[in-house]
Amino acid sequence: STFSQAHQLSISGATEKTKFYLSGGVDSEDGVFSGVVKNDKYIRYSMRGKVNYQIWNWLSVSNNTSFVSTTRKKPSYYNLSDFYDAEPHDMDVNPDGTWANSELGIALAQLVDGGEEKTVYDRLQSTFSAEMNFWERMLVLNANFTFSKSHEDYDWYKTKYRIGYGPDDVREQGTSRAYKGSTSELYTVLDLYATLTKSFDKHLVSGVLGFNQEYSRWDKFTADRYDIISTSLPSIGLSSGEQYVDETYKDWAIRGLFFRANYMYDNRYIFELNGRYDGSSRFAKGNRWGFFPSVSLGWRMSEENFFAPLRNAVDNFKLRASFGSLGDDSGSAAYAFLSTFSNVSTAPSVVLGGVGQNGIMTSLVANELLTWERNYSYNVGFDLAMWSGKLG
Repeated sequence: STFSQAHQLSISGATEKTKFYLSGGVDSEDGVFSGVVKNDKYIRYSMRGKVNYQIWNWLSVSNNTSFVSTTRKKPSYYNLSDFYDAEPHDMDVNPDGTWANSELGIALAQLVDGGEEKTVYDRLQSTFSAEMNFWERMLVLNANFTFSKSHEDYDWYKTKYRIGYGPDDVREQGTSRAYKGSTSELYTVLDLYATLTKSFDKHLVSGVLGFNQEYSRWDKFTADRYDIISTSLPSIGLSSGEQYVDETYKDWAIRGLFFRANYMYDNRYIFELNGRYDGSSRFAKGNRWGFFPSVSLGWRMSEENFFAPLRNAVDNFKLRASFGSLGDDSGSAAYAFLSTFSNVSTAPSVVLGGVGQNGIMTSLVANELLTWERNYSYNVGFDLAMWSGKLG
């Protein structure tokens, strides 16, 4: 059996112009091998804060911020099947205290003495918002900015373990290796939009006009080296074997305008027009932008005078039809419109002047014709509700 615990604390309050909420929590859980080793554990810390302030009747600002930190430790050899497949009669330890030369003994030697894996992940996310409204909310202006910053450190090492084959016959097995990795990700979103709503006589008119921008950057760095010198200080710096270093980063951005226009007459005839004009960094300049419109029509036939004899049974009957297009850039790699290069191999691939040199090759041929994938949808149907909503 394993032990787990969870604790949460929250505080909230409000004044005439201010509302706030604060919460925090800690969760921890022991792994399935926690009864055998000490380094099989998961722990998570979390915090969240919300605040809204009404500066004037027509202006309010708010913030929503959260932070999460997790740590996961476990042995480098973490394979449950090794223990499920062990024979009931397998010995784990020899009479002299060394690990036995059996499936169970080797699996335990790897689990206890074979190294450790540790992952630490942190994420901070915050959203700042502002809202202005005029003429009894006939016109509402909104601004939202969100950023999310995450970082993960991965520290992993394997060490050799000792197996006893007989009296005075203890042998080292396995490999020793140290690995470190670090990954960071930044994501930001900016939304600015205005909403207008106006009704007069039998007419209802509304519209939205806005701007959207997103940016994402991902960085990764890894270092790897074999032959750890000291098991008491397993690290890349105290290793003597071949070492490998790698670094990767990619980013992408989207920027666009969007709108929506609605019109309804006498709660019967409905019209809606939408559109987006988006540009993506995944495409070359000539193919970067795309326009994606959609339109829909509706007719509430149940509101017509000729429908009066059926209203005792039919609450609502509406005919509707729509056509729309959506753009998708996720199918293209971040730099598919550019030629990219990579190493031929990690070892020297050519000798020049008696000295080994690394070579590079074209790993991706540029395709400047890539552009948005367009998805079209067509819809025709009706909405029906009868007998006070019992059927619909």
